[in-house]
Amino acid sequence: MFGKNRLVKKVIHDTHTSYKEFQWTEDVNIISDLDFDESQLVIFRDFYSGTKADLNYLKIEEMQKSKILDKKNMYFHLIFVDRSIGSPLYNVEESEKIDEYYHGYRRTYLWILIDWIQIDEMFLGIS
Repeated sequence: MFGKNRLVKKVIHDTHTSYKEFQWTEDVNIISDLDFDESQLVIFRDFYSGTKADLNYLKIEEMQKSKILDKKNMYFHLIFVDRSIGSPLYNVEESEKIDEYYHGYRRTYLWILIDWIQIDEMFLGIS
């Protein structure tokens, strides 16, 4: 994948999460299929700094095995990439979930020279 750090920074920059405003719980779980390394996790730590968040990162396989999404009073920041349309174009689904609350967006990013450009955004819903 081209510019993985830049994509994560762009997704976080474009986020619509309400966690910083409400800080429902300390249990904040980052779940993604992007296999984040330490440099991407630093981006999340920087984003959540100044909050009461205690970050936990789970790969998609770990989330599926643990059934963690069924647990109560845990906040989930989910980022999934649809690679079916192919590089250098990616659809990124970003959502947040705590208990029965869900809020999500799908954004399309295009890699141009040295950076990702958001070219589309679709609201997926809120409950």
